[in-house]
Amino acid sequence: MGDVPRLGRGSPIQFEEADLQSSIRLGGTVAGALVVERRPGAYVVYLRASWIRGRAYGVLRTWRGHGGDRVFKSLDVVFRFVRRFGFMGRVTVYPAGDPELAQFSGVLPEDRFGPGTGRKPGIEGR
Repeated sequence: MGDVPRLGRGSPIQFEEADLQSSIRLGGTVAGALVVERRPGAYVVYLRASWIRGRAYGVLRTWRGHGGDRVFKSLDVVFRFVRRFGFMGRVTVYPAGDPELAQFSGVLPEDRFGPGTGRKPGIEGR
């Protein structure tokens, strides 16, 4: 594999489409994908990539993160987006706050605990 970018220890994992494309051209692969429905018709994508050490997922961001997380309005568009990067595995959709999200490292607190839970970023469920 070529010189695929790596994050420093403790850095939050975030992906932008251009970075995904260049890393895949260098030999990287998308190793996992999941979707969180933040509210009806608002979906965010989390990816796990071969060039990221460990099994953590990272959220897809808008261009250079200026607009925050990339939010999709349609699951059809989400699935086409994920497939464009060669990932043909299962893509599971979870509602924000679903207890199953606790098993995935890297899921943002707002998605892991859901809206209106009073949970603050950085506070882990025990």
